[in-house]
Amino acid sequence: MFKFLIIDDKLKQIHFIATFLKKQFPESIILSALNGKEGIEIAERESPNLILLDLVMPGMDGIQTLNLLKQNDTTKDVPVIIITATSNENEQKIKSLAAGADYFIFRPENIGELLPQITSLLRRQGFFIPKIEKKESNYKNYLTQEIQTSNNREKALKRALSDLRKAHEKIEQQNSSLSNEINEKNILLKNLQESERKFKFLFDSAFDLIFLLEITDENIQINDINQVALEKLGYEKGEITKLKISELYSEREDKLNKFIFEANLGKVQQKVEFTHKTKEGKNFTVEAQAKVLKLFDKNLIYLRERDITNEIQMLNKLRMFSRIIQLSPASVIITDINGKIEYVNQSFTEITGYSEKEILGQVPCILSIDYYDDESYRNLWNILKGGDVWIGEFRNKKNTGEPFWELSSITPIIDKDGVLKNFAIISQDITEQKELIEELKIAKAEAEKSDRLKSEFLARISHEIRTPLNTIINFTQILFEELSGEKSNIVKISQDAIISASKRIQRTIELILNMAQIESGTIEYKAEEFDLIKDCIKPLTDEYSPIIEQKNLHLNLNIETNETKLTADRYTVFQIFSNLIDNAVKFTSQGEIKISVNRNEENNLSVSVEDTGAGIADEYLPEIFKPFTQEESGYSRHFEGIGLGMALVKKYCDLNHAEIDIKSEKQKGTKVTVTFKEYKQSI
Repeated sequence: MFKFLIIDDKLKQIHFIATFLKKQFPESIILSALNGKEGIEIAERESPNLILLDLVMPGMDGIQTLNLLKQNDTTKDVPVIIITATSNENEQKIKSLAAGADYFIFRPENIGELLPQITSLLRRQGFFIPKIEKKESNYKNYLTQEIQTSNNREKALKRALSDLRKAHEKIEQQNSSLSNEINEKNILLKNLQESERKFKFLFDSAFDLIFLLEITDENIQINDINQVALEKLGYEKGEITKLKISELYSEREDKLNKFIFEANLGKVQQKVEFTHKTKEGKNFTVEAQAKVLKLFDKNLIYLRERDITNEIQMLNKLRMFSRIIQLSPASVIITDINGKIEYVNQSFTEITGYSEKEILGQVPCILSIDYYDDESYRNLWNILKGGDVWIGEFRNKKNTGEPFWELSSITPIIDKDGVLKNFAIISQDITEQKELIEELKIAKAEAEKSDRLKSEFLARISHEIRTPLNTIINFTQILFEELSGEKSNIVKISQDAIISASKRIQRTIELILNMAQIESGTIEYKAEEFDLIKDCIKPLTDEYSPIIEQKNLHLNLNIETNETKLTADRYTVFQIFSNLIDNAVKFTSQGEIKISVNRNEENNLSVSVEDTGAGIADEYLPEIFKPFTQEESGYSRHFEGIGLGMALVKKYCDLNHAEIDIKSEKQKGTKVTVTFKEYKQSI
């Protein structure tokens, strides 16, 4: 079975060649196309054994069609015979053969060559063709006879048309009284033609999807479809008209059929939602209407669909936002541009006690207790009219008269054209927060007052103790100088005891005074450059050397940098290391005390004081910087002190922008590291 494809813009020529081929090859399949584009599509899809191509066609001519066929991987090997009646035979023959044609026949002179060439090309493809008994002249006569018969029919039709025209003229002459009626019919025909053109224009340029459907005995077929529908669905027109209408929808087929059949019966229908599926498998929702339309002497179904996918998504968002606003714990009021309330949510009615019916049409100031002065009112409106959001507090009252505080934001709502339409007031009840703030203010004031009284008390007590203590120390020194000649042991023991106790009291007073200064904020910070080793560490090690020797401890001073200059407050830095070294000496009974000075990776000066003493328990480390706290408390504790030393060290470190780090293990020792950051002038 052979497949032949005839590409010719004249139906008469297609019919002639098809009839000829059917007579010679009765079981063959004859395909036809009226233009080159359609012919290429059919050739790609059907893979014919032979193509018979006309040269002269509107739009894409035969040469262009031939070039595209030969460039296409699917059709490049299909034999092509050019059949044409062009006057410039030789030139066209050369172009055709150069473009890849297998044979060129000029009709009607060379039409007798058609059958031999077809037979030859089919045999080249491996088909067995029985020997043809008729001679070429017989085929030529046969074809010539067919052409003559066709021409005779055409002449007969022309004669019949001429006779009809003459009869029409005769009728017009004999029936002049009917001329007005004929004119009216002509006008009507013109109007119909104009209406058809308008319909076609509207059909193709409509924004909605439009289908013309035809109900057959077997199915619902697509008669026509507009460009918008093709673009939305992703099909070519040649593809979509071959599909069943149900293949374009995600709904059940019976739902769609019922909708179309009811429209065909002329029933008035509501708009129905359907879900389309595109060629790529994506879905979109449409709102459909259908009705019967008489067109081209046929009853067609006019189906118009509007894409509502975005509308549905927007509606779902609006429903979601509406639900969120309605159930929001914040009070929501929406007013018109004059401030009249148009909407309140559930929280508003619960907070204020006003029902929706009571409050709609009122203005929000119905809730206000405090009068809003003119200037504040003007400022509020200037902000809102400028398109900005106003945020502030209101003292309002409920419908029972009970006052409450609200933190409100008022937002202008502007439409797409920039026109102010509404105001949205979103409020939160902050009555409890306001009351809590007031309580906190009172508590803060009381705490500050108490703290000042404590600091003043400590300062006065320290002063009152320090003054007589200095007198005791000075006169004790004089007294022992007078008794220096006495060699009694009791004098020596008494002298050491009084001096030790005096120093203990003196250190305690000094710690209390320093803490009082810190707490009251009266300490004076004076930044200056000094040498940390020369002006601080070395004097302290010299001071504590006798006690260290007396306790048989070893002092190791390890200086790993030559850059020991520091810009800080000299007095408080001295106090930091005085307390750290004092603690190391006090809590170490055997082993060593190691002081290391270096600079870290950031070039910051770092000092560590390490001992092999009693150490600190893990559970006490978080409490070590709190004032008046000690690991051991009560009169049975092993070490003296009031628990202010490390608290002062931490505050002095903060004052000098220094970091302090403590690592300790019980009965193995403690290491305290102080790292000074770069001094900033803003201190």
